[in-house]
This record gives sequence, structure tokens and C-alpha cells, in this order.
Amino acid sequence: MSRDIIQIISKRRFDTAAEKAIALNLADRADDNGAGIWPSIPRVAAETGLKVRAVRYIFRRFEKRRLLKCVSRGGEG
Repeated sequence: MSRDIIQIISKRRFDTAAEKAIALNLADRADDNGAGIWPSIPRVAAETGLKVRAVRYIFRRFEKRRLLKCVSRGGEG
């Protein structure tokens, strides 16, 4: 967990509360550089209370805005 990344996310404005929830969930898993995040989409959905489809949509939005970079795809997501 990177406290610095979590603080940055906490102060940042997002378009929706769902986006912020996902960003905080990912930040909680990140190393100090904001990298090394490996959760599955179903896991993020379960932990944030969102539907899998919503998480996929928000991940794509984050990728388009260059907030998230997918470097490899796992089995489920």
C-alpha cells in the first residue's frame, strides 16, 4: 500500500463516486511508485460493491485518460 498514492487519489476530483472508489481500491494495492497492481476485475467489483461491467467501463476510461495502464491481461480480467 502506498500512503502517498492514496493521499493523491483522496484529493483528486473524479467524475463519479464509483471512479473514486475504484481508484482508491487500486491505490491501496499499489507500491510506492503507483505500480504493481494486479487485482482481477471481479475482485475490484466485489470490494467496491460495483458490477463487473461498471468496473470494466471505468478501467477503460482510466486507460483513455492515462490514469491506468494495462500491461498484461490475466485469466479473468
